[in-house]
Amino acid sequence: MQSIPQQAVMGHVIEEEIAWFQAFCQARARYFESSDGLPPNYVDLQLFDSVRLPLRPGYNPYDLLCQELWKQTQKKFPKPEALSYHAAERLVLILALLPHIRPDLTDYFKEIETASGSSLNSVQGIQAQVFIPSAETALYLLAGSNLKLRLGFQSIFYPQHHFAQHGILSLESTPTGIPTWRGALQISREVLYQFSTGEELEPQTSPDFPASKLSTEQTWDDLVVPHPTRIRIQELLDWIKYYEEMAEHPEFARERKGYRCLLVGEPGTGKTMLGRLLSKETRRPVYRIALDKIVSKYVGETTKNIAKIFQAARHRQWILFCDEGDALFSKRSTKTQSAQDTYVNQDIAYLLQEIEDYPGIIVVATNYSQNMDKAFQRRFDTRIDFRKPETAEIIQLLENAFKAFSLDPELDLPFIAQELKGHITGAQVTKIKHYLGLQAIKHKSWEITLPLFCESLHRLALKIPDFAGRRARLQRFKNESP
Repeated sequence: MQSIPQQAVMGHVIEEEIAWFQAFCQARARYFESSDGLPPNYVDLQLFDSVRLPLRPGYNPYDLLCQELWKQTQKKFPKPEALSYHAAERLVLILALLPHIRPDLTDYFKEIETASGSSLNSVQGIQAQVFIPSAETALYLLAGSNLKLRLGFQSIFYPQHHFAQHGILSLESTPTGIPTWRGALQISREVLYQFSTGEELEPQTSPDFPASKLSTEQTWDDLVVPHPTRIRIQELLDWIKYYEEMAEHPEFARERKGYRCLLVGEPGTGKTMLGRLLSKETRRPVYRIALDKIVSKYVGETTKNIAKIFQAARHRQWILFCDEGDALFSKRSTKTQSAQDTYVNQDIAYLLQEIEDYPGIIVVATNYSQNMDKAFQRRFDTRIDFRKPETAEIIQLLENAFKAFSLDPELDLPFIAQELKGHITGAQVTKIKHYLGLQAIKHKSWEITLPLFCESLHRLALKIPDFAGRRARLQRFKNESP
């Protein structure tokens, strides 16, 4: 549950923003009448100078968004114009918030309509008594009859603006024949949750969001992989840490949209564990795409499901993790013998385009890279190969797994590791640990005997080490020793 102090911080910030908004509207009221020979309702830039805009250095989601808006606006305009444009952005943002956080204040607009004798072109909500501000509401307050200002502030609602690019605000579609700016201001559910609680809203797996969040209590010590694989994993971590900075560098900004990594290896060798550990290491949410909910036998549904994932992730600091990637990234058919082949190829082409345009991080794990479409493989920045552990790695895995147990003296781990080399994976060692732990709790004994260990291997259909042959070899060695 969100702590009360953090909610209090968010409440204070938004109250200050509302107070600025009300002061702006009060200053705006004098422009309803003609003045200085200007047409009625003509707003000039002096309005924005008369009401001080709060530029807070806070670290809460609202202030961080305002700081980013101000940073980008300063790059586009000289300071006087930047201040007025940023004020306009802030007014649009608070307008979109009011029906959700202070619906009582929306009646204030009706009073302005009455006082001005002019319509704000508001849009009614679900309930007839609820006033839902539109883009026209904002433009009326910001510019009135000043066409130059109006045209400039309209860009706040364009697809290129930060609001649209990051899924913060949108305009409700209008019926044919109704001006676009009469569309209601819609703030995203995720942003509304952030502004209310100070935390990011975590989506739940559903038909509208076919992905699940990965997490783990394990550490990097639990991921036992060969040294070459560990080096490539570090390269992956470096990419995740620095790729945004690289993408903003003028020498690379036009060339990079995102980062893609391919994990290749047999089941149980650590690919999914790496995905879980990435979340802990990078402090970014990792969402695993649920293939059973993505791939559909119905025409067009697979494409729709793919779109849902990428649309949800596009504006967030998420890492998308696709397990069993060969199922989703399969080869396209070169001979389309049926309509189904055509639709499958279309799905793959659509997915290819989404990956190409996605600005974030995608990690794809596959057991069979040879089954993947070559066009996908070319688009990966890094490939990390996972293989079954060698003798030294099996020893480390067994030592980690058996820390809570006492071992029969005959269970020599180097010998066991040598015998199991090429026959066991890290995931299978974990299953052995869980089985032995269950038996230990059941029998109130934490000793691993030779028969119990062999039984655990037998249950996983793994090779049983030749303990009898080892004893015979040791005995012969002793007999032959002088």
